[in-house]
Amino acid sequence: MRPIEPPAPGRDGSRNSCEGAWTKMKRFSSSLAAIVSAMVIVGGAAGIAAAHSASHRTSGKSPMFVQVVSKVYFDQTVSQLKHAIAANGMMVLGTLDQKGALSTTGLNLKGAESFFVGNPVMGKKFFMADAAIGVEVPVRLYVWVNAQHRTEIGYYNPAVLFKAVNPKLAMAGRQLAMMVGKIAAEAAR
Repeated sequence: MRPIEPPAPGRDGSRNSCEGAWTKMKRFSSSLAAIVSAMVIVGGAAGIAAAHSASHRTSGKSPMFVQVVSKVYFDQTVSQLKHAIAANGMMVLGTLDQKGALSTTGLNLKGAESFFVGNPVMGKKFFMADAAIGVEVPVRLYVWVNAQHRTEIGYYNPAVLFKAVNPKLAMAGRQLAMMVGKIAAEAAR
């Protein structure tokens, strides 16, 4: 495979806005390589899973995807999730009714809804550090009924994602991961 070349200079000899994008792309590639290396050193998914409480598990599909099995039915889980979000200083910034949207295709799911969760004051700090964090915030929490008719809450670990966007946001990502984990655990009771 051929290495990616930096953008060619423009007519005036400058690299214009492409240079900033190139620097970010190189930084992202370095961050991604560091994350993959750390996962291999720590023991892959098992190392990441050990960082979560007993009520959380990482999916066999992806070590970054956290799943929490709820002890209650879908509607009650959704209600408890909304309450937990508000009780922890966050807000629902948007929702996506995937069950409803997919019913138009003839697929009848027992439950499937995404919640986009954030806190504008926290978000402002993240965006001031690096506007590229917008790819990860607000955090998406997905509630669904699995094949065993159990309700689950899933989300991607903000600690890993924030660090991938910008290593300077790693601490903020870890703090947000703890908050999101607490919200999911409270919703699943």
